[in-house]
Amino acid sequence: MKVEKNISAKRIILFLLFLEHLFCYYFNNILNRENLVDSADFYTRALEVSLMKDLPYLLYPGRGMLLITSVSVKVLSNFHALSLFFSLVSFIPYYDITKKYFEPAGKENNMFLKITFLFILFMPSIHIWTAGIFKEAVVFPVMYLLLKGILKNRGNLMKADLILYIAVLFMIRPYLVCIIFAAYLITYFKYLNKKLLVLVSAFLLLVFLVLLTVFGSLNDLSDLNNLMSNINKFSQAQGNAVIDLETTNYFERLLYMMFRPLFFDAVTGPQLIYSFENIILIVWFLIFLYKAIIKKIKASYLLKNIFFVSSSIVWLFLGIYIYNYGLASRMKIMIIPFLMMGVLISIKQQPSEKNN
Repeated sequence: MKVEKNISAKRIILFLLFLEHLFCYYFNNILNRENLVDSADFYTRALEVSLMKDLPYLLYPGRGMLLITSVSVKVLSNFHALSLFFSLVSFIPYYDITKKYFEPAGKENNMFLKITFLFILFMPSIHIWTAGIFKEAVVFPVMYLLLKGILKNRGNLMKADLILYIAVLFMIRPYLVCIIFAAYLITYFKYLNKKLLVLVSAFLLLVFLVLLTVFGSLNDLSDLNNLMSNINKFSQAQGNAVIDLETTNYFERLLYMMFRPLFFDAVTGPQLIYSFENIILIVWFLIFLYKAIIKKIKASYLLKNIFFVSSSIVWLFLGIYIYNYGLASRMKIMIIPFLMMGVLISIKQQPSEKNN
């Protein structure tokens, strides 16, 4: 009976998830002009691209989404059809998490686990920023499949599918691959063979040297301040809900990125939705910290989980320069669901004891 209840409950959840995702697709393509402009820009640029002529340009790291869109538009030339295609691609993690991880009526009777799963699945901002022609529509499922594959293969990266996921992420957001590799070293350092350890370390060293070259062109702190000031002016020119890089410190930006906007500083309809979401997120973090302090959730298990470590480093990295609440809600797609998945998997891996 429990198995049948599980199957029935999962089907209902998947149906509701699909409805929410389709509504966000409709919202992005019909109602939300800001997101529509963003999607339309990718679509328009993809139509203008000549794959043969512009291939060297498209293969440059960071331009992977334009390459993927340019190839896809040759098959699905209609804007709404292409947007729906990317929306369906981004639904992959929802389907997989519901089918393989969530136990709505199973033996696991931990309310914290169930609420966390439901928050991951129904969190509005993730659906909004993945239901359309957005980078996140590709980054979200590919990052999920990569981290899940690393976990499943116990740190073995030498699999064709994992190499493909790494390549796709590197083409879209190169820094994300660097972060995942750093998390990989932290998580699996004890278990790596020498050859793989050398390859990953060499890649990270190369990235560090490139960054050193870039920042080495800054003569002193005044140059760095000027750079931050220019980013700040750019963010103010983009619209509302700015996080001032010159008056906030790093720790404040970490908190603003994760827990703002709230109702008192929301200025748009989507920000009101994010405010409600952030209230739930604050409560979740307080419960998580409480469980961590009383050792119901053990740090040793969290630090061995690639989901948790990767998302934590992404959060720490993005806090350096995050300048807008809209951008923050978008970037949290690479943090919140994976951080929570790391917590949930770590709880399930701990010796069986009541975690309530």
